[in-house]
Amino acid sequence: MRIIEACFTPSLGGLELYCLNTAKQLQDRGHQVELWLADGSRTLQHPITEDVPTRIFREPGYVSPMFCWKANRQIQNQPVDVIHLHRSKDLAPFARINDVSRVFTLQIDSTLKKRDIFHKYVFAKADRILTITDRMRKLALNNLPVRADRVFTLHYGIDIDKLKEDKHAGREFRMANGIPEDSFLIGMIGRLEHGKGQHILLEVLTDLVGDYPNLHVVIVGDPPPGNEGYDEELKAQARALNIADRAHFTGFILNTADAYNALDTFVLASKKESFGLVLLEAMALNVPIIATNAGGVPEIIQHGINGLLIAPEDPGALKNVLLQLLEEPQLRIQLAGEGKHIVREKFSLNLHLNRLLAHFEEAVAAHT
Repeated sequence: MRIIEACFTPSLGGLELYCLNTAKQLQDRGHQVELWLADGSRTLQHPITEDVPTRIFREPGYVSPMFCWKANRQIQNQPVDVIHLHRSKDLAPFARINDVSRVFTLQIDSTLKKRDIFHKYVFAKADRILTITDRMRKLALNNLPVRADRVFTLHYGIDIDKLKEDKHAGREFRMANGIPEDSFLIGMIGRLEHGKGQHILLEVLTDLVGDYPNLHVVIVGDPPPGNEGYDEELKAQARALNIADRAHFTGFILNTADAYNALDTFVLASKKESFGLVLLEAMALNVPIIATNAGGVPEIIQHGINGLLIAPEDPGALKNVLLQLLEEPQLRIQLAGEGKHIVREKFSLNLHLNRLLAHFEEAVAAHT
């Protein structure tokens, strides 16, 4: 199958990584894949763009005649079966691309109603819409001008076999970041922004270090474009709380498996979270999880089964469940073990790709 994976955001977060990884995974399966990315985007810095043929465009707007002309010309020269899109803003410039199927994976929660004439036209051009959670599918049906028989849930999947438990790599990660080998390490991995709740974990750490002197936190990631300097704000908060020696900041790293392997507990403290791919990664690497009961997270984490759920923006609740995991090592083992089982059964990459390709084929068949 000939596939374009298109994503014109300037950022490099979960949505963009899904696009990049999907392109590489489909290519590895023998499909002809090309990435279409925006000039100046941080996605262009990712090594996958060296492995997958990549075409760079100036980021198109909602109405972009020049982009449409270039895209149509390119597709006439090199015919394509399906274009896979990853954000609603990119639907508009692709609506006028001729003779090709369009599949849109909706990855961001939104309660905005978009049923005006413009959006009716744009969404009518999508042969199939995939949502990463059941909750998001319901939102799409309520708020978008889409037919129910064109909207399907497709959860993310991860390559479990590539995520190997490696305690030696975990120790090396600790050493490289000045984290004591015998510490109890709590970690957060993801974009640094207020809604992700890193500041809440730092606040809770202040309350716990008196009773647990070996407690440390590592925060992996950097601020997205438009939020520059937030990492420095978090570091300043740690200094103000007198926990700078226990709060470790790594910045953005590509190989996050080493970080997971270093952790005793993983925390997702987001105010809003469409899915939480980091949860699957932590589960695959046998790390017990605390997560907020936000967005699509309850479709991944069952409270008391493969993790502990708390309300968003509730430092007291986070403190209580952290205390529970600190005091109950058997509970940590139980949650981590069940998490590893669930991610293999429900969220494997192989299962995800099989279903994604089936959607592509059905979209192509419906389009012709």
